[in-house]
Amino acid sequence: MFPLALGVDLSNSLALEQELRDLKRRLRPLEADLELRARTRERWLGDARGLWWRAREFGLIATEAIPPESLDGITADLRRLLTESQDPLPRPGAAAQAGEHFAVLRSRESEVSSRIRSLKLRLQRLGSLSGAAGDYGNGLREQQGRLGGLGWFEKHIGGTAYCSVCGSEQDSARHELTRLKKLASDLGRETEALARTPVVVDKERSEVSEQLADLEEQHRQIRRERIQAEDNHQTRDGGTRLEDVHRFLGWLEKFLEDQTGSEDDADLAVKVAGMRHRLSAIERQLAGDARKGRLATALKKVSAGITEHARFLRLERADEWIELKINSLNLQFTDQTRNRRDVLSDLGSGENWMGYHLATFLALHNHFAKQTHSPVANFLVIDQPSQVYFPAQILDEHAENNSRVLKDKDKQATRRIFEALSRGIESIDKGFQIIVTEHADEDIWGGIEQVELVDRWRGERDYLVPRDWLA
Repeated sequence: MFPLALGVDLSNSLALEQELRDLKRRLRPLEADLELRARTRERWLGDARGLWWRAREFGLIATEAIPPESLDGITADLRRLLTESQDPLPRPGAAAQAGEHFAVLRSRESEVSSRIRSLKLRLQRLGSLSGAAGDYGNGLREQQGRLGGLGWFEKHIGGTAYCSVCGSEQDSARHELTRLKKLASDLGRETEALARTPVVVDKERSEVSEQLADLEEQHRQIRRERIQAEDNHQTRDGGTRLEDVHRFLGWLEKFLEDQTGSEDDADLAVKVAGMRHRLSAIERQLAGDARKGRLATALKKVSAGITEHARFLRLERADEWIELKINSLNLQFTDQTRNRRDVLSDLGSGENWMGYHLATFLALHNHFAKQTHSPVANFLVIDQPSQVYFPAQILDEHAENNSRVLKDKDKQATRRIFEALSRGIESIDKGFQIIVTEHADEDIWGGIEQVELVDRWRGERDYLVPRDWLA
C-alpha cells in the first residue's frame, strides 16, 4: 500500500495491478495444462503415423497417398476410415512401400541415435573442461597469493644494494624483483581471461543440453513409429485377412477415443494467447506510467525529511545517507566514507529506535499532506515517547511530589522530542494533529508552541475510557 499512500499509484494503476495479479494467477494452471497437452500430442504423433502407415498397408488408404505432417491431419484421415464403408482391396506395391518406410524409419532412428551420442560426448567434455578450468584457476590464484608481498619488497628494496660480507655492489635483488613483477602481471592477465571461461562454457553446456533434450524426444517418437511399422511389416499368411482389418479398426477406434478432448486444444491455446497479450499490455502500461521513477522520487523526498528530523533530534548516524526501504519496512544507513550499510536494528539504544520512528512518521505525514487527495488520515497518535529516558513510575512520582530529581540532560532530550513534534506540525500545517499520551509534565514540554494540554488522568480521574462506560 506504500505506493498508494505516497501518491505514486493512481486508482487506475491499482486496478491494473490487481488485474495483473489475477491474470497471472489464472494463467499459470492454463499454461501448465496447455504444456501437458502439447507433450501428450507429441507422444500421440508417433503412434498416429504408425497407424496411418498400417492403414495404407491394409489397403484402406491409397498407395500413392502421403501422410500429413500434423497430428490433426493424420487423425482426420484415420477418422474417415471409421465412417466410410470398409472393403479393403489389395494395393499393388503396398507391402513393398511399407518395407521401404520401415527402412527409412530405421535409418532415421540410427541417425538421431548417433547425434545423441555425439552430443552426450560433447556435454561430457564441456563438463571436464569446466572442472579443469576451475582447478587451473585455483592454481593461478594460489600463485598470485604467493606473489602478494611484492609491494613490500618493492618499497624496501630500492636501487643498488651492498653485500653484507664483501661490501660489493649488488643489483641481483632488483633484477629478481623486476622478473617477479612481470610474472605477477602475466598471472593477473591469465586469471582475468580464465575468469570469463566458465560463463562461456556454461552457456554452451546449456545450449547442448537443450539440443540433446529435443533430439531425445525426437528419437522417442521415431522409435514408437518404427516399432508400430515393424509390427505391421511382419509377413502374414495368405495376405491381408478381413479379421486383421477389423482388429486394426478396433485399435484405431480406441486410439481416437483416447484423443477425446484434443479438439479443445486450439480453443485453450487461443485463450492462453489472449491472456498473455492482455498481460503484456498491462505491464507495458504500468511501465509507461514511469511508476518506478515516481516512487523513487517520493522515497527520496521522504528520506530527506527523515534525515532533517533525525539531525534535529541529534540521533546517531544522522549525518549519513538515510533511506526508507518500503519492501523491508526499514531504514538503511549508508556510510559512504567506509562503504558500509546498516539498518535501524543495527543501531543501539532505545533513543535511536524511538527517534528514527518519530522522524519517519513526521517525514511521511509531511509528504501525505502535500497530496491533493491523500488516503492517509491527517493525524498521528504517539504513546509516551519519553519512555526511553524516564520510566513512567519515575515521571509520575516526579509530577506528584517532586521526590525524583530528573537529570537535565535527559530532560533536554525529552523536551527536544516535543520540539520536533511541534516543528512537524508547523511544517505540515493543513490541520495536521498529533495526539500524545505522556507521563511527562509541564516542566518538560511547557512553553513549546503547538503543545496544548487537553486533560490529566492521574489519581481517581477518568482515564481514556470513562468509568461509566464500563458499568
